[in-house]
Parts: sequence; structure tokens; C-alpha cells
Amino acid sequence: MEQEKQAKLQKELDDRKEAEEAQKRAEEETRRKALLAPDRDKLIDLAGRIRKISMPHVETKEAGLVVNETGVRLGDLAEFLVLKAKAL
Repeated sequence: MEQEKQAKLQKELDDRKEAEEAQKRAEEETRRKALLAPDRDKLIDLAGRIRKISMPHVETKEAGLVVNETGVRLGDLAEFLVLKAKAL
């Protein structure tokens, strides 16, 4: 009977300790995200500015292909920035 009481008390202590550690981890994560928020906003802003880059009008087919590919790659880069920023 005494062992059951001790086991129950130990479990309660372990549960309490685990809950405190979980709360501490959550608070640390909240602080980390708050510190990274300005960087996240800057990266998202950069992605928006990249998306606004207008491609020049070119005359040759070869140059047109380069311009088109550049537009696609800039779009991919902007998307990459947003995804990485949201992960911060």
C-alpha cells in the first residue's frame, strides 16, 4: 500500500515536471518567433519586390527566351523566400 502511494506521488511529480518543461519550451519558442518576426517581414517584403520586377521587351527570340526564363526563376525565388520566411 505504501509503495502505491509513493508511486502515485512520484508520477504526480514527474507529470508536473514534464508540464513545466513543456511550458518552458513553448515560452522559448514564442520568444524565438518574436525575435525573428522582423526578419520574416523583411524576407516577405523582398519577395514582393522581386515579384514586381518588370521584364524588358526584347526583339530577338533568343533574348525573349532568356527574359521568360528569368521571370520564371524570379517567381520561384520569391516563392522560396516566402516559404522560408514563414518557417522562421
